[in-house]
Formats: sequence, C-alpha cells, structure tokens
Amino acid sequence: MDNGPGQWSIAGHHEPRRTAPPGQGARRVQLRHNNDARRRAACIAAGAFHSLALRSDGTVVGWGYNGYGQASPPSGLADVIAIAAGQLHSLALFGDLSPQNQLAALRALILARVASGHIAPEMEENLLAKVDAAIAALERGDPPGAKVVMNDLKALVNQVEAQTDKKIETATAAEIIAAANDVIAALGG
Repeated sequence: MDNGPGQWSIAGHHEPRRTAPPGQGARRVQLRHNNDARRRAACIAAGAFHSLALRSDGTVVGWGYNGYGQASPPSGLADVIAIAAGQLHSLALFGDLSPQNQLAALRALILARVASGHIAPEMEENLLAKVDAAIAALERGDPPGAKVVMNDLKALVNQVEAQTDKKIETATAAEIIAAANDVIAALGG
C-alpha cells in the first residue's frame, strides 16, 4: 500500500486525497463551543502543520495546512475510535464505540501520554489500575458491574483533576476526563 503524502490510512484501507498542489490549499475551520457531549472533542492529534480532533460521536474534524488533503477527513468517516497525524498524512482507526472499546482507547491514551511526557511516569501505574479495574468490572457483565465501572472512572477523574498542572498537563487531563465521562455517559451515568 502506498502511503504517500495526502493519504488517509483507515483500518487497512487508504484513500488518496490530493486536493491542492504543495504550498497551497490551507483552509480555516471554525471551531465553536458545543454543549452537546456527543460532539465534544474526545482527543486531538497534531501533524507538522495540521491538527485533527476526534469528536465523542466518532467523527473527525481537521484544520491547518491541507495541501495534500491531510486536514480533510474523507466524507462519511464515522465510528472512529483513535486518530494520529504525521507531517503530511493522517490516520484513523474505526470500530464500534462500545464502553469496552472506549476503555481500551482510554488505556491507550494514558500510555501514549506517559510515553510522550504529558503525564509524569510515576502516575502511570495508579491511573492504569483504575482503568484496568473498570475493564474487569465491565467484563463481568452484570448490572452492579456497570456501577463499579462508573465509580472507578469517577475515582480516575478525581485523581486526574487533583494532579492537573502538577503531574498531568492540562490538555492531557482534559482528554482523559472527557474520555472517562464518555464511558460513564454510555453506561447511563
């Protein structure tokens, strides 16, 4: 598979998106505050000159330099659970947004942010323990399990809030809190 500039790689498929010659094609995207939790940004990714936001509803918005189509998600792109951006390309992984997948994405987010230095390394074990406890409770599949998951995630949110601007950067804290709250909402909390 050719993954040259301007291509989106989506779960093993790619779509060439050459929309403008090099050096041209920048566009502006107006981002507005939205109180609808399904449209809130769940995570962000930054390339060299473009950025992406994965919304809680599984859609993606991009902005910045778009000379190779890297800031223009393919039309109809939905059910995305993770994004990444490179210098001249963007990636999306899609699947169902079940609480199980959301918890797996939350775990991956924490690991990625520790690896990139946005979370102090000494926080990793404790944060992951809360997510892993939530995953184990959800796997039991009984109604009390959902309440345990919500309590574990509320404890995670409390810990992240307490460590924001100390051992967890503000933007990373917001990502983790939003992801945890999305799982809580999906479980009816």
